[in-house]
Amino acid sequence: MIALDNEPFSIVEKVGFKRLLEQALPRYELPSRTYISQKIVPDIYNRIHDKIKTNISKAIAVSVTSDIWTCLHNSSSFLSFTAHWLSPEFQLQHGVLAMKPFSGSHTGENIAKELNAIAARWDIDRNKIHLLIHDSGANMVKGVRVAEYDSARCFIHSLQRVVIEAMKVQAEVLDVIATGRRLVTHFNHSSLAQEKLLAIQKELHLPQHQLVQDINTRWNSTYYMAERLLEQKRAISLYVAEHDTLTNLTIQQWGLMEQCINLLKPFEEITKITSSGLSCISEAIPHISALKKYLDKNETAQRTPDLARMRASLKAELESRFKSLGDNPNYLIATFLDPRFKSDYLGVLETEKARQKIMIEYIKNKKSKQPIKVKCDWNVVL
Repeated sequence: MIALDNEPFSIVEKVGFKRLLEQALPRYELPSRTYISQKIVPDIYNRIHDKIKTNISKAIAVSVTSDIWTCLHNSSSFLSFTAHWLSPEFQLQHGVLAMKPFSGSHTGENIAKELNAIAARWDIDRNKIHLLIHDSGANMVKGVRVAEYDSARCFIHSLQRVVIEAMKVQAEVLDVIATGRRLVTHFNHSSLAQEKLLAIQKELHLPQHQLVQDINTRWNSTYYMAERLLEQKRAISLYVAEHDTLTNLTIQQWGLMEQCINLLKPFEEITKITSSGLSCISEAIPHISALKKYLDKNETAQRTPDLARMRASLKAELESRFKSLGDNPNYLIATFLDPRFKSDYLGVLETEKARQKIMIEYIKNKKSKQPIKVKCDWNVVL
């Protein structure tokens, strides 16, 4: 429980936990807090460390995701380093190799030094790192470049910038979000308001859900906030009618919020898909292609008549931020080799470029070493 659920060491001193173990395992002698912290947990760490290190050593190549951020509560900075690889049985595996405090200035040189140090600590040769995924922050971009890793920008982070920038082009959209946020903040900071809202929900036979507070670093949290506001529109309107200090959304603003939800639904779905642990780089080109086609549909324009500028901005941002996908061999090859997509989302030139790159890599590998044998209970036919 301490390792898996992040429970404190002091749990072994809690009366309730002791009584539970007395009932479940009467003869078990509970170790002390000191013994757990100085012996048991370090032993668990060492076993897991050695197992992950062994698994990585068996991998042909490793991809890395890394991020650096600052905690808002105490201004402490942290650097994460997560490795992703395929086992000899063709199973996708990953491990968080580091999540450590980052001291000093966030310069590209310092970030590069830390990235190289973490890789060295886990005996990962730099040539074994196939790709390092990072956000669009200038310091991280420079750090990866200084460390000389082949890299790509985080798909989800880039998609977030697309949506955020598109929302900025229509002031009325920002006004709707700001008004909705003030309503949510009111309820989330008042237990009396929450109790009253719950009573209204019961009276109107609405789902008894709390309102969702969004956060600046996740665009989809704003989407979920708006979605929940629309669900509770009747309850909120009834509450606001009885409280003069609150300003409700107008009929036009409620309508605009609903149009925003309709417009951004595919973006939310793709964000959710790519946030899963099973998402692969091969999905990037198909996802962007699908979003562009969606924005070009007449049906999309008909469902969001008041968001013409936002639709145009979404399309322009997609073109700008993802224009290099078709020129990047990593994306082309991954998409072409994925049996779900093959060349369906690639143009003629992109397909030919992918084929040529695959043949070049095949010839290089054939000259340098024996074909790679993969233990796998299925075959992919290209």
